Amino acid sequence: MEAITNFVRVVLLLALTVGKVASECDFDPPQRGVIIPGLNKGGCYVCKDEGRSALLTNVELIQACRLMCEADPQCVSFEVGRTDITPLYIHFDFGPINCCIEHVAVAEEHPLYVDAAGDDTNCGKEASCWTSFVKSDPDSVCGDATGRTAGQCQRAAMPCDEYDEDELIEGHKQRLDGDCSFGDDEKAQALLDIAAPQCAAGMSEASGGNVFMPSGGVNLGTRGSSAATGAFKVNALLVVFIWGGIAVIALLC
Repeated sequence: MEAITNFVRVVLLLALTVGKVASECDFDPPQRGVIIPGLNKGGCYVCKDEGRSALLTNVELIQACRLMCEADPQCVSFEVGRTDITPLYIHFDFGPINCCIEHVAVAEEHPLYVDAAGDDTNCGKEASCWTSFVKSDPDSVCGDATGRTAGQCQRAAMPCDEYDEDELIEGHKQRLDGDCSFGDDEKAQALLDIAAPQCAAGMSEASGGNVFMPSGGVNLGTRGSSAATGAFKVNALLVVFIWGGIAVIALLC
């Protein structure tokens, strides 16, 4: 009888543990053309399709970047970028980054907040190529996503990794004050000028594989990803296991 009691305790502990790991965070609706540039204290990543080595786009990119956020206990927001802007980042030796993790909320009160709407400077042009997602509850615990991210998103080496947050904010405030000018770097300006119109068009309509956001948008308040499906399957199997254990106990008793 003691063995049966211990079995029940293990099953209940497993149920509680899996339920906690499979927990999910809610995110507010996407903010198109809105970013906090240059902070990225959770890092920026290159997210690719493992099979084709092509950059992830559309919902696949959003979900992969979301997993990177969920794997970082300090993550409050994440940002996903269109492929149009990646040549600019390659030019600066960052790699084709398309996912960045923020430890702060992408919100208007932040000193580095940029909204592409009505901003025709370089700052607004770059922002038009990104979409941000913010946790509905910044203190929520998402569960352990580590391991589900391996292979899809690889961290890029960024200059921001070498500075603390106050230094980054001060430096990028000066950059914003200068309209995010590239100075004499004509190639960088040309790459941004090519990307910006494509990004601006993509903010309102889908146009093939180069769009990360399908028309109509994506609301991550309730996850529709394979990760959620996997969590559901795990929980379903757990329920079967628990009831199977109960049936065995009933037979033994």
